[in-house]
Amino acid sequence: MVRGKIQMKRIENATSRQVTFSKRRNGLLKKAYELYVLCDAEVAVIIFSHKGKLYEFSSSDNMQNTIERYRQYKKDVQSNIPEFDRYTQQLRLEAENMAKKIEFLEVSKRRMLGQNLGSCSIDELQEVENQLERSLRNIRARKGYLFKEQILQLKAKERYMQEENAKLSAKNNGTTCSQQNAEVETELFLGVARKPLFPSKVGLLEYGMKNDNSLFGIMACLVRLSPLATGLDHLDWMDGWKYNILYILQTSPRNWKINNLGKKPRWGEKKNF
Repeated sequence: MVRGKIQMKRIENATSRQVTFSKRRNGLLKKAYELYVLCDAEVAVIIFSHKGKLYEFSSSDNMQNTIERYRQYKKDVQSNIPEFDRYTQQLRLEAENMAKKIEFLEVSKRRMLGQNLGSCSIDELQEVENQLERSLRNIRARKGYLFKEQILQLKAKERYMQEENAKLSAKNNGTTCSQQNAEVETELFLGVARKPLFPSKVGLLEYGMKNDNSLFGIMACLVRLSPLATGLDHLDWMDGWKYNILYILQTSPRNWKINNLGKKPRWGEKKNF
């Protein structure tokens, strides 16, 4: 059989009200005991009937201890209420200030973008213009600084490339001179006679040298082939006199001459200096 739903209101019939009180009281005390046993909780129940009769249950030995504990707890909570209220009020003020700041920033952002300018006064518009000019100056200054840094980096890279180019050029020149010297030394060692190399600026060079006067002839050749006498660059002069001295040492006619083409003279021809 389904029990009907009981309306939560005062029972008018005194007998029914007393019966319901007795049943509900016993059930409440039973539930308090079960809560104490099952959950190891400190439970205290105080009940007064409509006639003023006391009914109580306490999980501790003395109901007074539980009551004192309750009173102390209420006292501590009430003493902490002002501090909690102050902390809550402080948080509320901070939240309001933050909301105002966010709203101000949103309005400033829209004005910087040229929006919602209809409600702005002349002073506010002037402030927005000044702020935009300051921002533009800062942007240009930063842009110029970045360009300057980039130019300095490019100049440093250019100097580095020039130094590397100079090193490579010096290395190539040294390699060329070494190869030429090696060729001359090899020809001297092998005894190979090469035709003398005279640039067109030297003109006709003529030498007379006898067998008993060969050292003097070589010295005269060196004097004639010097840079001061020929007007040549030192490198050209050194390149020329090496091969001509080689030619002098390897040819021994009594009377001979050498022209600017490096041709060997005919026998019997003489030329007085």
